[in-house]
Amino acid sequence: MVEGRPEYRTKDELRPVADGRIYTPSKAVSANLVDGVAYLDEVIAKAKRSAGLAHAKVITYNRTSGHNRNIYSKLPLQLNLLNINLRKIFGVSQPGFHYLWMPAN
Repeated sequence: MVEGRPEYRTKDELRPVADGRIYTPSKAVSANLVDGVAYLDEVIAKAKRSAGLAHAKVITYNRTSGHNRNIYSKLPLQLNLLNINLRKIFGVSQPGFHYLWMPAN
């Protein structure tokens, strides 16, 4: 971190902001911990400009065995914050992100 941030010349200068706390994006920018905040398409466009490329193809690789790695795939199969059996009520058989819409009469 010290090598990539000229604002912090030594670890002692960096230590007050790099103590393990979680920053909002704007506070991380203010503390010079990140270069900026952007959406993926904006970052790809900036990387192409920085590399002097007019066209580039982004390729992602996923393991074919198991789930894609993210914080939700590490949750246990059953996580009941409310004791609702979605499988019985809605026929949801797999864990995932589900939009449940129940219009009022």
